[in-house]
Amino acid sequence: MPTEKTRKRIVDSFMKLLSEQGYRSITYVQVAEAADVGLDTLRASYDSKLDILAAFARSIDQKVLSDYDSEMEGEPARERLFDVLMTRLDYLEPHKSALRHLRSAVQETPSFGLEMQRVSVRSMEWMLAAAGIELSGLRKFGVTNALSVGFWRVLKVWLEEEDAGQPKTMAALDQMLRDGQDWLRRVDKVQKKLSPVAKRMACMRAGRSRPSSSSDDGPAAATDYQI
Repeated sequence: MPTEKTRKRIVDSFMKLLSEQGYRSITYVQVAEAADVGLDTLRASYDSKLDILAAFARSIDQKVLSDYDSEMEGEPARERLFDVLMTRLDYLEPHKSALRHLRSAVQETPSFGLEMQRVSVRSMEWMLAAAGIELSGLRKFGVTNALSVGFWRVLKVWLEEEDAGQPKTMAALDQMLRDGQDWLRRVDKVQKKLSPVAKRMACMRAGRSRPSSSSDDGPAAATDYQI
């Protein structure tokens, strides 16, 4: 099986090609040659060009998740999500040329746009998690899809903006989140209600899991509480 290093090299090579030419014109042979691998290794690594794009999106997700700012925990949901999505744009900055070509491909081919929507929705689910917002059921489906569409619109502003301070991008992102502030306010209310309940449940779990031996009470209780 291809190593993680090889898979990463394929993704990096693909994104470099995408920065230089349109998505549809990129061939598997070009990707293999750019990554210095055989077509068999490319096939063993990824199912398709869309699969490579999904791997790129995951790599950006992971960077954002690893850059979590604990100081934002006390802020409202909208502020936390704004910070997360601006961080995502920071990590996308080196790939602006590639994203311009990708956006053109989405606009030209609606079916490809639907495929990219699925990739984007998965990333938005993780961005919500990074902001401390985790939903389920129909609400999760509606919010992640709406956020994905909204972020693509913000991306258009971001790709066209030349000001390093990104005032237009920040304004577009802020407006997009304000448009969804009703559900964000509901998230804040639910989290405030659940916070003391969650703390009590954590303490109860810790209490139930303590061993009867007094010599082990301290370390075991500390470990359970941390979990």
